[in-house]
Amino acid sequence: MQKHEAEEIFEGVFKDAQTWLAQANQLKMSADLIEVELQDMMARIRFEQGLDEPFLAFLKSFMLLTGMAIENLIKGILVGRNPSIVSREVIELLRRKGHGISEGAKKVISVSNSEYELLRRLEEYLVWAGRYPMPLTSAVFLNSQTPENLRRFSWADFELIDKLFDRLAEILDNEWSARERSKYASQLIQPDPR
Repeated sequence: MQKHEAEEIFEGVFKDAQTWLAQANQLKMSADLIEVELQDMMARIRFEQGLDEPFLAFLKSFMLLTGMAIENLIKGILVGRNPSIVSREVIELLRRKGHGISEGAKKVISVSNSEYELLRRLEEYLVWAGRYPMPLTSAVFLNSQTPENLRRFSWADFELIDKLFDRLAEILDNEWSARERSKYASQLIQPDPR
């Protein structure tokens, strides 16, 4: 494969909203498998005291994969709406090193306060809490603790995540389908060459 061919494939995949949806679905499937174990552990923790290492491992992985899935949906919607934002070199759609899903979501849907708060927490796992023991600076760590703990989790998050994911996936799929129908219709209606 030559460099030019690789660049065309790269740009084509980035501009295909359905590819973003497929990646989001794959990440969500993995998060859903972890969710089963996580819910079991959360039920057990209610009766035992303290958080153990397996629980923290599952929680961090669940939040990271969920955040990545939602990030793919948001980016897919943005790319689907405007494929020209993609260049062969880089795609920069969201702040916070490309992981700013809390503000990115506002670009594609109206979010409730609870959804926005969840997105901020998922973003924390995307940027550092799901990948590293500490962020790069003490200021980022302090901001994750104050005025609220961005690494907390509750039972209600499971349902909120599923509903938010489904809403975003439906928007991405509907917008892609409408654009494809429009593209197909424009190909059928060609001016008479006479």
